[in-house]
Amino acid sequence: ADGKGAGTVRNVKNTLSGLCEFAADAGAIKSNPCQGVKTPKPPADEMRFLTAEEVAGLADAIDQRWRTLVIFAAYAGLRAGEISALRVGRLDLMRGKVHVVESAAEVHGRLVIGPTKTYENRTVSLPPFLRDMLAEHLSSRADDPDSFVFQSPEGGQIRHSSWSRRFFAPATREAGLDGFRFHDLRHTCAALLISLGAHPQAIMERLGNSLITVCRDRCGHLFPSLDE
Repeated sequence: ADGKGAGTVRNVKNTLSGLCEFAADAGAIKSNPCQGVKTPKPPADEMRFLTAEEVAGLADAIDQRWRTLVIFAAYAGLRAGEISALRVGRLDLMRGKVHVVESAAEVHGRLVIGPTKTYENRTVSLPPFLRDMLAEHLSSRADDPDSFVFQSPEGGQIRHSSWSRRFFAPATREAGLDGFRFHDLRHTCAALLISLGAHPQAIMERLGNSLITVCRDRCGHLFPSLDE
């Protein structure tokens, strides 16, 4: 009734349902009143993705302090919160790996670091060129495992909402990509992997989707048919 989005309504209902289920198990109430309650389905997101050339153009258009961040997001496929929470100690540049175990979120104006969206850790392989870029990016902080890989201009943790408004949105306009969202870089990662012939299971594991159907539903139209 207040115009909340379908995703917000679903999250509130799921939280309340968990509390009621606990209360029912404890005998405080007879049953969970949330069972059987239907929530509205969110509209399907319009998928946008870039070519490798467009990724390079966007990286060139943004303030060069953030060039590595843009390319990292497009080729590693991490969520914005996972990038914000990523620490130097989670990188293994010798083996070309990044361990994704935490995510940052804004809660009542504060940045809070917690588990990933799916509550599962994963390891993502880095292409050699990105590994070299990260090594150069962190040349002065490579020995500080607790330092955030990508820091705000003030030296602290990136607050994604303000960073996107100050730096990412202007860069998309300059690159001729007005309306392109930071989250679309995850779609870009999936599209690039599909173009290389990656299996849906491998893409799911890289992006951290909890169900392979998520990958299929969001990216399925990009896969060539078996006949092709």
